[in-house]
Amino acid sequence: KGYNDLMQFNYIVSHNLRSPVSNILTLLDFYDKSKSNNERDSYIKMLRESGDKMLGSLHELNEVLKINQNKDIKRQNLSFEKVLNNVKQQLSSLITKTGAVIKTDFEIAEILYPNIYLESILINLLSNALKYMHPDRSPEILFKTFASNEGITLTIKDNGLGIDIKKYGHQIFKLRKTFHKHPESRGIGLFMIKNQIEAMGGDIHISSKENVGTEFIVNFNHLLKT
Repeated sequence: KGYNDLMQFNYIVSHNLRSPVSNILTLLDFYDKSKSNNERDSYIKMLRESGDKMLGSLHELNEVLKINQNKDIKRQNLSFEKVLNNVKQQLSSLITKTGAVIKTDFEIAEILYPNIYLESILINLLSNALKYMHPDRSPEILFKTFASNEGITLTIKDNGLGIDIKKYGHQIFKLRKTFHKHPESRGIGLFMIKNQIEAMGGDIHISSKENVGTEFIVNFNHLLKT
């Protein structure tokens, strides 16, 4: 168990911090090319926000690593909207670049869950939807929560490239499996969040159609004994 925990945190560090670092580098590039002081001030503000988010993530990772292995990871009462807004700030340059429209329908507004895991789930699924956008249209992404027989369910639906479920369905959540050519595809994110979700007593499924889009369905906590 200790080795698996260490591997999981290693994946969180290497994968989740890449998005804000990439965002900072892109913002620096925008800053270099900007021609007005107002634009530069705006990019400085965004850079500071990204830096603050990175420090926050590092602090949370440090706190998680301190937790005794025999104790459950700390859960907080989290707002889906607030956590998603934090994630959107970390991916702001990619959202702007792709022209993505992100909509929410949070029938269930809050959840008792570890913040670092919920942020990890949202950042991975949102960055996937942005990276694998369809070349002929801007991304449209809907985050939705609702009460179900499984407890709280979160769905993330996009209009991107999609994948052939019959061909690749059994490999979706395996380590280092990728299904589209993309410079940042490493096959870690979905493997990682599946393990996080299952560790918290839930599960994740995918529904997808090539050239139409993809939907991820996350059922939280429903395997936990009450």
